[in-house]
Amino acid sequence: MKKLALHWKIIIGMVLGVVFGFLASKMGWISFTNYWIKPWGTIFVNLLKLIAVPLVLASLIKGVASLSDISKLSRKASDNIKKFLDKKTCLVFGSTWREDEDIILRYIKNSNRKIKYIIAPHEISNNPKRIKKLLGNKSILYSDIKLKTNLQEFSCLIIDNIGMLSALYNYSSISYVGGGMGKKGLHNTLEPAYFSKPIIIGKNYQKFEEANEMIKNGNMISISNYNEFYNAIESIIDNENLLIKMSKKCKEYFDKKKGAVKIILNDLK
Repeated sequence: MKKLALHWKIIIGMVLGVVFGFLASKMGWISFTNYWIKPWGTIFVNLLKLIAVPLVLASLIKGVASLSDISKLSRKASDNIKKFLDKKTCLVFGSTWREDEDIILRYIKNSNRKIKYIIAPHEISNNPKRIKKLLGNKSILYSDIKLKTNLQEFSCLIIDNIGMLSALYNYSSISYVGGGMGKKGLHNTLEPAYFSKPIIIGKNYQKFEEANEMIKNGNMISISNYNEFYNAIESIIDNENLLIKMSKKCKEYFDKKKGAVKIILNDLK
């Protein structure tokens, strides 16, 4: 026999509760309900409250604590990234989808700048190889790096594993966070903000509080098409004062966000 799904159990429970309430009011079961049914409901709700507060507290503490480890890569990975960068300007594109990659790859192919690119696609099953094929010999998959690989020869490093992206933002001059050009949902923008990097995102960000706040704050730019993407990157690269200003605003925003978390933690004590 097929097991009943949880959501159906919840719906059935709600319907039965409404039916019992209606019958109780019509058939004079009010006293029975108040003395024998209601106490169990009160106990259940109080138990939920008892569980909810520690869960919220633990989640907040874990979130704040994890930020201290966000910049850590293994020694080998860190050495590989530094060799690849060769002290050049670097653009990091994180958690990208096809809609993001269409404009990113167009920019990389057409740009004459001597800069480095790191692409960390959201889906890593076949996407990294697809991107490498489109970019050609100047790109390399992270998994293809060998001991004697001359990483300085490549302009684009494509990440085809999990767990590196958060730390990679530390090496960027400008960070692009994917998901906003399509309908998949914007990805974590606080990670590049932690490293005080200017951030670029796609057009669909309205449902994301941090993105709205950072655009208003001035450390993030939203783009809707290739031309806007091109102009945003070029303006930041060419204007060091703008880069410094956006980085400073990014740090101010993140410090403010950390302060808000501490206030919440104090209120929960």
